[in-house]
This record gives sequence, C-alpha cells and structure tokens, in this order.
Amino acid sequence: MKKLISLILCLVMLISIIAIPAAAKETKVSEGTIESAFAEGKDSLIVFVTGIGQSKSYLLDDKYLKEDSFENGTWRDYENYAPLIANGDRLARWNLLEPIFEPMGKDPKKIFDLKFICGALRLVTELVLSFVVGRSVIQDSTVYNLLESVFKYNVVDENFELPDGVITPRYVCPLSEYPYADEPNEEGLIESEGKNAFYNSIPCAEAAESRLGENFEDYLYCFNYSPFSNTDKNAEDLHDFIETILADNKVGADTVVLVPMSMGASVASLYLYKYPTQAENHVIRVVSVVGCWNGSDVAKDLITCNYVDDSADQFYHGLMTDLLTEAMGNPYGKLITIALRFLPKSELRGFIDQVVSSLAKILVLNTPSLTVLIPDYDYPELRSYFDNEKVLEIADEYYQAESTLKDRLEKLTNEEGITFSFISGYGGPFGCHTDSNAFKFMNSAFKTNSDNIINISSTAPGTQFVPFDQKFDDEEGRELSPEGSIDISGTYYKDSTWFFYNQTHELEDNNTALKLAVDLALGNIKTVSDCDDPDGEYYYPQFNEARDLDPLYSPLEKFEEYIEDHAITADQLDLYNRVIAMKDSTVNNFEEDNALIDEFRAMTDDLGITEKSEEKDPSKVEKALTGIIDFIYESSYSIFGAKGYFDR
Repeated sequence: MKKLISLILCLVMLISIIAIPAAAKETKVSEGTIESAFAEGKDSLIVFVTGIGQSKSYLLDDKYLKEDSFENGTWRDYENYAPLIANGDRLARWNLLEPIFEPMGKDPKKIFDLKFICGALRLVTELVLSFVVGRSVIQDSTVYNLLESVFKYNVVDENFELPDGVITPRYVCPLSEYPYADEPNEEGLIESEGKNAFYNSIPCAEAAESRLGENFEDYLYCFNYSPFSNTDKNAEDLHDFIETILADNKVGADTVVLVPMSMGASVASLYLYKYPTQAENHVIRVVSVVGCWNGSDVAKDLITCNYVDDSADQFYHGLMTDLLTEAMGNPYGKLITIALRFLPKSELRGFIDQVVSSLAKILVLNTPSLTVLIPDYDYPELRSYFDNEKVLEIADEYYQAESTLKDRLEKLTNEEGITFSFISGYGGPFGCHTDSNAFKFMNSAFKTNSDNIINISSTAPGTQFVPFDQKFDDEEGRELSPEGSIDISGTYYKDSTWFFYNQTHELEDNNTALKLAVDLALGNIKTVSDCDDPDGEYYYPQFNEARDLDPLYSPLEKFEEYIEDHAITADQLDLYNRVIAMKDSTVNNFEEDNALIDEFRAMTDDLGITEKSEEKDPSKVEKALTGIIDFIYESSYSIFGAKGYFDR
C-alpha cells in the first residue's frame, strides 16, 4: 500500500511540474507569439522612463475636485481621471510649462485670480516708475510673486505636490491597453489620448513592430511623471510600477529593460541607487537615450545668473529681441527692446537677474525633480543657494548617487549582470533649438559640446570634449570623433555608446536612433562591434549624423494615399523610392537627407497633396510701422551701442 501511495504521489508531482508552467505560459503569452524576440530567448518588458516635457499633464475642471464628484474615490484615482482625459474633458494640457492664461480662457472664474491681477498691476506700476526716474524701482518680491502666480500649475507645495486638479497620468498597463475615447473625433476616429501622447514624443511603433511583431504594444510600457515633482518619490514609484507590471503582464515576463530618456535617466539612476541588486530592481538592461546622468552645465548659469560674455549686446540687439519677437511677434519684440533702453544698462541687467533668479528659485531650487539638473562638480558650490531644507535633503541624496555613478554602474554590470548602452547627441551649443533658445543667453552656451540642452559628458558619461566648434589640439592617447571635438577614451561604456553629430536633444524624429534603441533593448546588439559591418544584419555606425524626419511624415503619408488612386511619373516614383531608401538606411547624412526631404516636399506641393507654407502679406500700414520700428531699432544700436539712452 505504501508503495502504491508513493507511486500515486510521484505521478501527481510529475503532472504538476509539467502542467503548471504550461498553464502559466498559455495565459500570459500574447496570441500568435511563437518564440521570444529577445536575445535571451525569454521575454522582458520594455519600460520607457520619460524625459522632461515627454509626459503630458492635465488640468481638470473644478467640478471634479469635490468629494462627491465620483461614485468611488477622488479625481486622483486612475479609474476616475483616465476616462476624463481619454474623452478630452479637461481645461488645459501641456508638456512642460503651463502659464495660467489658457485655463483662464476655458474657465471664466479663473480670470479673477487676485494674486495674478495684483501682481501684474504692481509690476506695471513699478516699470512705469522705473522709466520715469531712470532707474529700476522693481522689487524682488514683485517679480517673484507674479511669476509664481503665472506658473501656479507648475509650482509644488511643501509636500512637492502640484495644485489640486493637475494630474500627470500614469498608465500601469501595456500600451495595448491604454484607454480610448468613448466617441469618435471630428474625423470619425476613436483615438487614445494617452497612446497619441506617447507616440508623439517617442515614435517607436515602426521599429518596435518590425522586431516584436503585431503584438508589439504588449511589451511596451511608459513610466510617466511630472517634471515638477520629487525625484526620490519618482524612484520609489518606479519600483512599485515595475513590481506591479511584472506581477501581471501579457507576455509572462519577470524582468524589464529600462529605456530612460533625457531627465528620465535621473529617475533611473536614483532607482538603481535605491534598489542596487537585480533581485530588487528586476532590470537586465538599461538603454539610455540622451539621458541626463550628470545634469547640465546650463543649470549653474541659470541659478547664478551667469550670462554670455557679450550679454550687454544681447540685451539690446540680439537674443533678447529674438526671444521677445518669438513670444510676441514682429515688430513688438523690437519695440519693447527700444523701450528697454530707457533703463540704464545696470538697471536692465538687474531686472533680468530678478526674472532669471526668481524662475530658478520657483521652478528649480524648490522642486526636487529639477535639482537633478545640477552636475556633481557644481553641486557643492550651488548647495548654498538652497533655502528649503526638505529639498536640500533630497538633493544631497541625489548628489551621493550622482557622484558615485561610475563605480555604481560598474558594480551593477560586474556583480548583477546589468548591461548599459548610451545614445547621445553632440556638436552644438546650448539653445540652438526653438524650445531652448533662452539657453543661448547662458555663459556656458558656446563653451560646451552638447545636444543643445545637455552636454555630451552627461549623456555619454566620461566623455571629454572641447567647445562644439573646436578640435582637440593634442591627439596623443585620445580616441577622437571624426570631426575631433570629443574624446571617448575615458567614456564609461565606450564600446556600447553611440554618438549622433549635430543632433538636437529632441531626437524623436531621428528614426535611426530609435531603431538602435529598440535593437539594444531586445539585446540584438550589445556592443559597437556587433553592428559595425555595413553588410551585416544590424549596422549602426558608432559615429553617425543627425536626422530630422518631422518635415517628411505628413507629405509621405499623403503621397502614399495619393498613389493608391492616381498614376505617377517615373521621376516621381524614383524620388519616392529614394526617400524610402533614405528612411530605411541607418547611415544618416544630415545635409543630403534634408535636401532629399525638401525635394520630396516640393513635389507633393506641386501635386497639390500638401500646401506650400506662405506667410500672409502685411498691409501697407503694417509695412510702414514695421519699417519705422526697424529703423529706430537699428539706429539706436548704431548710436548707443550696448547701453541705455542715458548711460555714459
């Protein structure tokens, strides 16, 4: 009898061993999946950790903030805010900064913001008095309070929370399960706001589908957070996020690949600092895309009001006018610059300092998530600028993580088996992009070598550089880039770091970089030597050039729709094929690619598929007014130079 019982027990155990894994696999794996696309032969989840401006935030109507607005929970709960956002029920939506003006236009009650109205009236009064007396009587508190009210939806409280009604959605699910609107839009399409937001900032669908198949969205996750938040909490939330998605996912994964982008690298870095073992962090790979691993040199300039050497010229004839024109249009930017000359140069500089220092204090020094922009070599000096002890405590912890980065990454690789790859842009000064023009005003702007926002030594840690328009004089012992402006001999992971020359920080339109990121995430390539054969399956030169496909997307889509119903000429077909070949190539040539895109766009314009961008001709009065203002503007600079009307 005992032998019979033992035999039965053995059979039961054998059946359990065979059946349980099979059942788990059947419920987890996406329909149609045969084998893993990951190099290990085992699926992982790809988690994008967004950068600054990649996560959308929303302002909800006040009616949803009441206790009884929902049957269960509050507006902060996913099940309550997600349907509102999916159906476009919000007062405002933004990527980075949201001044109060759009919400004012949507909700008349918000027009009567007493702090803003009183602050604006006070500043106007003090400005008028300053012009009358010829010196600035503008108080620091006036500027600070007005800016704080203008950017009220970006200002965190003592607990580092944004104002009530402001939400940055976090979808704890794969991209395939992001919520859709209940009703079709004006074009008859039912869309997903969350999915559209993801692909607008990280357009990786084509690259991911080509490698992962039709169910590619089951593998893709995105960790969103507000750029105005608490990095310490973000790191802890990332841990909870990963634990949750690994507990229940469609592909049976128990590990993740982190893809931090821009400021997302600071969250990933602190996450790996807090959870340093693979058993805790579940990470097998990190693929950094223009990641901010050691801040940006521009942070110190902003905090200390350290401007370019020719700042006086920029005040009166240059960048200041460009920024004002960008904000207000022509000729108003020049008109304001003319008026600013009534203030002596020192007084104007003082007013600019008030604005910059107030913004730095409001948005950076009081916001833990933005203090990560301070490099470790600048932090000891800038530490004295903090006056919020809670922020300082968090910043101190991040400094410890930041200053030990090299040793930590090496330990994670050698002891935990986590591999690191870096995709970086370089070859430009700070600020040569629409969204970062103001950075041109900073002292380090033309002394750096960057992607216009972050210097190359941060996105590719350990890389040395000379200013973007120079070359290293001494080449001995160095491993230089083709144009000679960066040295990768000390780059931490030089065998798994790729560089794109003249690439701006917003590289979402560089499809080669996104393809590379996907192949690195899957483990198809791990080092430069895995993809250096032009005839191989994977070819990504370590040193490549920038690419910007943004002007191509719409014309290409419309042309492909057009040729379904229309005949085209041999020349048009040839041009189309050359565009497709360029798009598919992983060897970028910025100048030639742009010329080809321009040629293709000209063809679609001629076919009437796309419309030529034509500026409206100004009226005679507008031409006359602009001419007068231009004359006064240029004459003032010729006569007075870089100073006010009453400066000696």
